[in-house]
Amino acid sequence: MQIKDHVFIVTGASSGIGLSTVTALCTRGAKVALLARSTEVLEELSEGLPGTLPITADMTDFEGVRQAVRAIYQHYGRIDGLINNAGRSYAAAIEEIDPAVFDEIFHLNVLGPIVAMQAVIPIMREQGAGSIVNVNSGTAFMTIPQYSVYSSSKRALLGFSLTARAELEKDGIIVSEVYPSITATNFGKNRMGNPADGGPAANYADGDKPEFVADLILQAIEEGHAQYFANNRLQQLAGVSTLQSFVSENSQLYQQLFDEMMKRFHLEAKATAQKADVSEVMLSRFRRGKADLGASKLIALLLAIPAEARMWYLSELFGVSPGHSLRSLIAQAPPEEQAEALRVIADVFANHSRETVDQ
Repeated sequence: MQIKDHVFIVTGASSGIGLSTVTALCTRGAKVALLARSTEVLEELSEGLPGTLPITADMTDFEGVRQAVRAIYQHYGRIDGLINNAGRSYAAAIEEIDPAVFDEIFHLNVLGPIVAMQAVIPIMREQGAGSIVNVNSGTAFMTIPQYSVYSSSKRALLGFSLTARAELEKDGIIVSEVYPSITATNFGKNRMGNPADGGPAANYADGDKPEFVADLILQAIEEGHAQYFANNRLQQLAGVSTLQSFVSENSQLYQQLFDEMMKRFHLEAKATAQKADVSEVMLSRFRRGKADLGASKLIALLLAIPAEARMWYLSELFGVSPGHSLRSLIAQAPPEEQAEALRVIADVFANHSRETVDQ
């Protein structure tokens, strides 16, 4: 999506990643609504950022969030993007978890973004396009003592975001996620909880600059891929290989890659990589037993299918949760078959690159 002259909402806009995102959007010519609880801070920030609209809102006050979106729409006449950035962490051992604080964290980190999405979706659908970027966390893929509540809330956001992406694609609304690592903000110092042993380190001064994460958010808006990671380690923890990432970031290769896989595996399919056609053809062949693919061919073929189609296909074929099924499948395959799958795909990409150069 283009950024210039478009209208964006940024939650948690008064500091840290949110403020850096607001600044980056304004620099690129966007009109930005700033949402946070700090009225005075927002008003002061807005004075120095032309085209912005300060809106006081608590993301755990769901009706307040809806009213804020209505006010923004009334002011600008459109809403093109939503950046769900507001959130808070909580440090507590399992036996120390306060159910009331647990509830507050999930209201802020999960339900708040969902309510904001619900409020903007009808507007974006009517406009025929929209961008929603949910700021997640690398802890969604980690097991960190005393961060179980926070990381669980981010795992929940991950699930909702991927589902929303699949549901809203037909409406031209693109849902993406950004996964920061430790970022040099006051996020750690502002966390809730007081664990007996002090908890994980709360000083993030040596982390990534918030401007770096803001750049990832703007990249997500412009490119519209599903997930953006602050570093390769998070990408690996998420189970997204470099090859998978390359495929997902080069959607123009889907059709050629899939067609080439089908030819190599002596299978027939309609000339399309859309979800329904790919899934129906492959599913029927597997169920009828006419396509006896080994693990390496299956992995290669699955990697060639767009993520949304792959998730549905795996779920229907194997009856497994799509969030981790491909990783599990690869892990279960013998090393030589994993290597063969990657070799086949790499060969296809190499041929495509040579053809592109020749043209």
